[in-house]
Amino acid sequence: MKLAFHDKSYVTHDLVAEQVALAKLPNAQTVFLQTLRGVLNFGGFLEAPRKAFHARIQQVQCPSLVIWGKQDQFLPITHMAVLKPLLANAQYELIDDCGHVPMTEIAKRFIQMTLTFLSSHA
Repeated sequence: MKLAFHDKSYVTHDLVAEQVALAKLPNAQTVFLQTLRGVLNFGGFLEAPRKAFHARIQQVQCPSLVIWGKQDQFLPITHMAVLKPLLANAQYELIDDCGHVPMTEIAKRFIQMTLTFLSSHA
């Protein structure tokens, strides 16, 4: 879990306990592993699912907001450079001192950015 956060103080005992409880739900581990194996291997993203995602994301016509943590260790910012030409009608926000979960690490700023975006596209 610590890899998901730039600020490791967010990884509390309660958060870990909550995630462990979710992982213990019926079939949770099986579904999680099936999902990962369907898109990843030790070399990174599998070619077929990646190409399918690229094809589908290009079909998105509505305005979109992409909020990306600069220190995201799961999806580094190099992935955002790949996404930009595929999702052309998007506003991109790169957030410093933030990992994979900006909705938690910068919660108030995340909400404000989202509300501003939504109100400008209402």
